[in-house]
Amino acid sequence: WEKDWEVTPAEIKVGSPNDWKDVEGEDEEGNKYTYKVLADEKAEGIVEYVYFETDSKGNVIDATKELSLEDIHVSATERKYYVAYPKIKAGFAQNYKFPDGLVDPTGYYSQPFTAGGGSTAVQVTIENSEYEYNNGKEIKVKVIITGSAKESDLVMTYYKGDIVSEENKVEGVPKEVGKYTVVISVKNGSNVVLSGKTQYEIEITKAKISKEWNKNAKPYVLNLKYGQIKGVEYEIQDLEGNAITDVSQLVAGNTYKIKAKIKDTQNYIFADDTLETEWEEFEVRADDVIYDPNDPNNPNYPQTDPDDPNTPINPDDPNGDNNGGALDEILEKIKDLPLWQLIASVISIILIIAFLSKTASNESKRKKAKKVMEKKYNTFYATAFLGVSVTNWTVIASVLMGSAVLSLIFMVISQKRRNKAEEELEDAKEEYNKMMLMRMMGGNVGNMQNGMGAQGFAYAPQQGLGAEEIRGIVSETMTAMLPN
Repeated sequence: WEKDWEVTPAEIKVGSPNDWKDVEGEDEEGNKYTYKVLADEKAEGIVEYVYFETDSKGNVIDATKELSLEDIHVSATERKYYVAYPKIKAGFAQNYKFPDGLVDPTGYYSQPFTAGGGSTAVQVTIENSEYEYNNGKEIKVKVIITGSAKESDLVMTYYKGDIVSEENKVEGVPKEVGKYTVVISVKNGSNVVLSGKTQYEIEITKAKISKEWNKNAKPYVLNLKYGQIKGVEYEIQDLEGNAITDVSQLVAGNTYKIKAKIKDTQNYIFADDTLETEWEEFEVRADDVIYDPNDPNNPNYPQTDPDDPNTPINPDDPNGDNNGGALDEILEKIKDLPLWQLIASVISIILIIAFLSKTASNESKRKKAKKVMEKKYNTFYATAFLGVSVTNWTVIASVLMGSAVLSLIFMVISQKRRNKAEEELEDAKEEYNKMMLMRMMGGNVGNMQNGMGAQGFAYAPQQGLGAEEIRGIVSETMTAMLPN
């Protein structure tokens, strides 16, 4: 028997998002990212891939620019988007195929994947490059950060000298006098990326000791800071040059001399870069309390470490962080405030209140005068009122100084309107008085004529009121009727 048969190419699934899977890779610098390959097991070893850069929506930017995985570089701060495009290797094209009916090439593209981004780029520098030896304590190197990061995101590694090597690496933070190199890096797990310079040279210099003497002590001692007695020693002699090896040899009534010398020349030096002071004479009295100047427990030396957070505050210490210190801190903050702007703002507010109060008063008196004129004199006197419209007060907002100027303008306008209303009121009063006088005079003349016509003869008139007297009476009557 016989049967016809044929071998058809195996079909590799592609065309839907579920046909792809994620694979972790890394660029040539070891930065990790995730890219796409086909999930179908038949694709392994059969399919090769090229990649295209896309925008954030998955649109291919340049379809003619094929990329390989080696062309993908991860930037910590810049996020880029890619798609994978599968191709069956030439040696397997007869035996494998992709599904028919796919739109080429978009139907073959993977889902977009990203490489890089998500980190914040910052720049770092150090506040000081020179630090003074601090009695064997670690120096405090302050980092200045430009960008969105905290000092806790950083790691600072120190090296002796200017060569960064494992042999020169310092355990912890430097303490001793010398030159060092600090390298600033990012802590593992942080999304911060450093840009620019990250390596700086620093130096710890010898502690400077003042040559100022405390002459309230016997023998005299230098005004030392906490711990500086470790670097200093004293020598005492009588005036004949004989050495005094113990303070118990000092005799009341005698004069001696003392000088200080640098004992630890590696870490200390006097302020004038010398190693000893001049001789200083002092007299011992019977009531003097004698303390050994070489004793670290001498009460004339500071006995508490100012850098220790548990150190109690001395209220008599002018440098102590007591309430005075809090006041100093407040004053320090006030120095940074824009004082002239604050002063101008306060003055503007006061002027606005004063001007608006005066404006309100003027408007009240203007309305009162208009009301009286319209109520009592409108029958005899009327005129057109040409006033300035009331400006919307909400304009007086944004800037206080500008508001004060606007308030002054409105006050002047309202004063003019008030004056005009009061002038109209006075004119109305005068017209009213004239009208009343004319009516009264006209009535008297008519009565006199009527009387003569009825009787046929005239009586001798009696002495009556004069015109000025009548005008005065009317004016006083009207004034009394007006509201106060």
